[in-house]
Amino acid sequence: MPSPFPGMNPYLEQRSLWPSLHAAAIVRIMESLVPQLVPRYEVGVEQSLYVDSAEGGEFFGSTDAAVVDGDDEAVRSGAVEATEMQAPVIARLAPAGRRQRVRWLAIREAGSRRIVAAIEWLSPANKTGSGRAKYLRKRDRILRSRTHLVEIDLLRMGRPMPMSGVPECDYRVLVSRSTDRPLARVWPIELRGLLPIVPVPLNPGEAEATFDLKAILESAYDAGGFVHRAYRKSPVPRLPESEADWADSLIAKDTRPCS
Repeated sequence: MPSPFPGMNPYLEQRSLWPSLHAAAIVRIMESLVPQLVPRYEVGVEQSLYVDSAEGGEFFGSTDAAVVDGDDEAVRSGAVEATEMQAPVIARLAPAGRRQRVRWLAIREAGSRRIVAAIEWLSPANKTGSGRAKYLRKRDRILRSRTHLVEIDLLRMGRPMPMSGVPECDYRVLVSRSTDRPLARVWPIELRGLLPIVPVPLNPGEAEATFDLKAILESAYDAGGFVHRAYRKSPVPRLPESEADWADSLIAKDTRPCS
């Protein structure tokens, strides 16, 4: 069953639902792009890990970016010299805090595996708390590199990412081509607005790939069974009264949100 909203469904912004929606949407973007890009490019889901604790948040980077230094052959074969067993020591353990894995898409050149474009579908961990500062540092590294950035912000919570010249709006999609910086294309989207077909820049001289953001969202909505889950609570953040009445009218035929 399709979402009753013409664009973004505000009921899907709940923190309890967002991880499922985000994971499904990222995979569907990958599935949409692969036929357009292989074999010249590789498209893969990658992860960044955030941990929030009492001491503050920490960003542990991409979980697929491990590098082994030293003698790789010795590491692979297990050919390490035996040493004397050390006596145990007493350690003090601290709670690890809340771990949040944030998935994003990397488009790499098939040969060099250089990241040509990064597709970020923002999560609460990117926009709020200590995770915002960590994401902004990552974003800044991308914007200073040759990597194109596609940034999808379908969350009303938190502050928008830094950019000038964009009117106040509920949601936004940014496409930053490395050769055009500091300028970028931005789609400001209102709650009642439609979602765009998003271009993905590639290497110079190549036509952009695209994905239909509305179709991606509809597919993720169906796959997650959100019609049975999304309307048990009111949207978070709450909608203005005029928009809440409009939203209620869209879903009234199927279900009714709690107050």
